[in-house]
Amino acid sequence: TIEHLYNPGAFIAEITRVLRPEGVFLFTTPNPQGFGAKLMGKSWCGWHEDHVSVKTPSEWRTILGQYGFGTMLERTTGLTGIPLFRKFPLALLNWGALALFGSFPWPYGEAYVSMWRRPRS
Repeated sequence: TIEHLYNPGAFIAEITRVLRPEGVFLFTTPNPQGFGAKLMGKSWCGWHEDHVSVKTPSEWRTILGQYGFGTMLERTTGLTGIPLFRKFPLALLNWGALALFGSFPWPYGEAYVSMWRRPRS
């Protein structure tokens, strides 16, 4: 959802307000630094008209850091941003790996998956 918000900082401020100290915030959003985005350019599915806040993992780190959040996990998903990996038989490899592992410790996947801990007050 966060990529659909015109002001994700206001959303994160509200999460900071309502989340308990040391509470966890998890989100997934399109990764403009992934292979799909680089290969597909303007045709990449992450560049969708209602995706108004597509940011790099580095930009998300900066925003969350401004609110005092500390990172617990940063990963990305598979290669679904590349149409070839959404078609049989490569789709089986891509979706099978995602089903087994969920996300991967590499920066080039389709979606950025991250988990953050709110600081103690």
